[in-house]
Amino acid sequence: MLLVFFSFASISAQEQYRFAQVATEGDLVQSIVYQLDQDSVGNIWLATEEGVVRHNSQRSYSYHPYDGLPLDFGDRVRALHIGPRGEVWIGSDVGLAKYLPEVDQFRWRGRSGELTPNLIKDLFQDERGWLWIAAFNGLWRYTPGDNEMIRLANLRDLQALAWDGGERLYFGAEEGLHFINLETGEWQRFSRVGADNLKSVTSIFAAGEELLVGTQSAGVFSSSAAAAAVTLLPLNLANVPVRGISAAPDGGWYLATDGRGIIVLDTARRLANSFRHDVNEPESLSSDGVYDLLFGEEGILWAATYGGGLNQLNPRANRFYHVVHKANSREGLVHPFTRSILEDNNENIWFGTKNGISIWNRSEDRWSHCLTNAGEEAKPIVMTLVEDGPFVWAGTYNAGLFRIRKADLRVEAIPFLRGKDRQRGHVFTAVKDQLGNLWIGGVNMELYRRSPDGEVVTFPVSQLRALAVDKQNRILAAGRQGLTLLTSTGTGAAAGAELKTISALGAEQQPVSYSTLNTVVPDTAGRLLIGT
Repeated sequence: MLLVFFSFASISAQEQYRFAQVATEGDLVQSIVYQLDQDSVGNIWLATEEGVVRHNSQRSYSYHPYDGLPLDFGDRVRALHIGPRGEVWIGSDVGLAKYLPEVDQFRWRGRSGELTPNLIKDLFQDERGWLWIAAFNGLWRYTPGDNEMIRLANLRDLQALAWDGGERLYFGAEEGLHFINLETGEWQRFSRVGADNLKSVTSIFAAGEELLVGTQSAGVFSSSAAAAAVTLLPLNLANVPVRGISAAPDGGWYLATDGRGIIVLDTARRLANSFRHDVNEPESLSSDGVYDLLFGEEGILWAATYGGGLNQLNPRANRFYHVVHKANSREGLVHPFTRSILEDNNENIWFGTKNGISIWNRSEDRWSHCLTNAGEEAKPIVMTLVEDGPFVWAGTYNAGLFRIRKADLRVEAIPFLRGKDRQRGHVFTAVKDQLGNLWIGGVNMELYRRSPDGEVVTFPVSQLRALAVDKQNRILAAGRQGLTLLTSTGTGAAAGAELKTISALGAEQQPVSYSTLNTVVPDTAGRLLIGT
């Protein structure tokens, strides 16, 4: 079993324990992994950005819409659960599917009614075989015997489920923590003292009256029968999403965080240890974005990460396996995972990475770096780079927008997000139009336009992965909702944009089937090149 709690007075966790990034026959498992589970014969099943992966320690088998998944199921699989009878269930943006071992394929389930769950985030199957579904549009129950899908709680943005071992199933929603009686089907809001602080619940651990609750931006909360109240644990996790909570075999808990790696709590719920990604340590955790944790057979800890694939900590081998860039060198990329590239008008190459920006002066073969962060705060994941005269704009997944002066690499943070976008928004893309406006789009946020004088306007277009400008200065916005064309209207304070969705590129339009448009480029002949 995994030995969890030890003395760390003089040695760090990453010096004592080493992680392995899982690879099979030269091919890495998908880099973005959302959930994982282990079946009775030891296979690890992964829900990933590009379908489902089954890993048997030697080889990995992929299932996607053209081989193993329903054609219109989509690539992004956010939820995966193996029930008490060994049945494998998955949930995507558009519905539910079950694995059929006799044909080695997944098939649709629960599509008989007009209304079905969408944006499924978590699944749980009880002893009767009933499947409970946390989705963007509520809590659902699917009964396999009659293929019946019923919505039981019409709440917004459910992300987590946890069974307490008895009659209660806890579920976390945008407005707080709730539970349902599995026998009666009656549900209510969790109402202990302090429960009003539980907003945007992202993870839950439940065992009887013992609860740990992770949130999107408020940290981790604890409640027990003895305390009879909800209290915030002093872990300094403000604005750090807590994606998963797993009980360790020998006591305590491991927390999966999106930005702070893995945090270990002892049996008294105090900070005992942590695992972080270290770009100069090849056997550290491969990404600080951890979405799910699983203690499997022989005490092995499996970690699903965003950008770092599947990691395992084997306490007997005492290491995590994976390969990173040349350690302890500033002459090269500051981080091997690169999300954006820009060639500026001086022919320097800018690389946006998972730890800031590296700039290569090709004429002098010299490297410089900015926006890097070696401290405890989340490292900036640079998703997009845009040149703007003497400046370069850098949009980040987890730290907002920055303007960098090319002459001396002076960095200035530029606040622009509004309302809930401040907590939930992730910048993926930006582009400058012919009038000098900067357009900024991403996930869980609206489309923003920042004028040269700093005025910010929003447009109701979200879940974007790519922006481009055509010859007519129209904005092309591509993402999970297809392709939207924005044509500028008016000038000055009255400036706006007319929105038009290109229906031929809708996500459900046949024969083109896809989950997300990831890039769009207008060519010189007026055509659009689109990557899915």
